[in-house]
Amino acid sequence: MFNRLKSNVVQHFKQNLILYLIIGFAVITGVTTGLFTVGAMQESQKEDLAEYISFFFSSSLNESVNGIQVFLLSAWQHFQFFLLIWLSGMLLPGMPVTFILIGIRSFFIGFTISFIVGQYDLGGALFVLVCILPQSLLYVPCYMGLGVLALENAIKKFRTRKMKFTREENFKNFAAYTVKFVTIFLALILGSVFESFVMPLLVGLFKWVFS
Repeated sequence: MFNRLKSNVVQHFKQNLILYLIIGFAVITGVTTGLFTVGAMQESQKEDLAEYISFFFSSSLNESVNGIQVFLLSAWQHFQFFLLIWLSGMLLPGMPVTFILIGIRSFFIGFTISFIVGQYDLGGALFVLVCILPQSLLYVPCYMGLGVLALENAIKKFRTRKMKFTREENFKNFAAYTVKFVTIFLALILGSVFESFVMPLLVGLFKWVFS
């Protein structure tokens, strides 16, 4: 089963290389914008944000974290992006929307990593490596996959806009598109599990960074 899934992913990548490059450019643009945004912030803004982060992590260490609540919040955030990207792939003019949504999600990742590393130096880099990078390495490919699927479906709809399909054919295409999206969403949920139940256990190792 794993080999079949791997084969399907590789084949899909080869067939949609240009779309992957487009979405990859959206990811790079979003991450780079996040980096530049941190660099453009005033020192007072950085200090205020650093104080908030320190307060947040201090509170997390002093109080037990409600993993279920964190998980539901993380899953809800992913679901919102999932739904918007899914809808953009269902509409003919949705391609620019897909690009923008992937860019926005990538911006958050770039901004977070850049700020923590820049503000907390080596300690921040270690924190990012242990607590942020693992789920980010899952999130980025998943969102790239969602973006490519949305672009692929929107282009397909545009090319076949004058063709008439039966109700069964429309449902089959809709189901295939949705099932692929849901599969990737389930992978995103795995990242939410790490973020909600594993990351809080690791944060205590970095008390010295945010104190």
